Amino acid sequence: MKRIAIIVGFVAAVGLGAHAANLGTGLDGFGNLILPGVTEQNYTVTDLGSDPVPALSGAVVGAQAFYYGSPWVANTPAGQWISPKLPDPVINGGSQAAPQFWGFTYNQKVSGFLSLSFSSDNPSELLVNGNQVARSQGWPDMSDTSDYTRWVNYSANIPANSTVEFIVWNDPYTSSPPGNPAGLIVNGTVPDGGLTSILLGMGMLGLGAIRRKLR
Repeated sequence: MKRIAIIVGFVAAVGLGAHAANLGTGLDGFGNLILPGVTEQNYTVTDLGSDPVPALSGAVVGAQAFYYGSPWVANTPAGQWISPKLPDPVINGGSQAAPQFWGFTYNQKVSGFLSLSFSSDNPSELLVNGNQVARSQGWPDMSDTSDYTRWVNYSANIPANSTVEFIVWNDPYTSSPPGNPAGLIVNGTVPDGGLTSILLGMGMLGLGAIRRKLR
């Protein structure tokens, strides 16, 4: 029975070690898409006002799953659009997200090989530990505000305990009614920051113990 327990532990360790953090927006804790209007759990959204530099210093608000529709890029099974404020009614009306900077921060520390794609309304930048590593076409001069029509891809190894955040600019809406949808969509994963190696090592120790017992 002890041998069986050790073997089960080894298999479980390898299985857990294969886990990767899902950086997709608009997902629940199991990686499933949440319903429109449901509050996002994986990202914290921060009201940055007119200045993106002191990132994450403003008031924190909830982001909800919200798809404006074309010309926004389409939602995918790995992520969907989220917005700091839903329009009311849903399309082009009522009180919408303020024309300012919004910060979207992934709620877990991560490390390893980060691989993702993102799109935003309007221009945006991707920060890892406060340093810009990728940006959309319209950033930083905001001359092109149609970044929601295209994806930005990024992949790189990142240090342990890294913070991943996006700064999104919401361009003012110039005609009536006031307000303007703001949004971010992210698809991506990152490994578990070394847990694979640790658990695999523990599993190998257990396997070594089995071999010694069998001799």
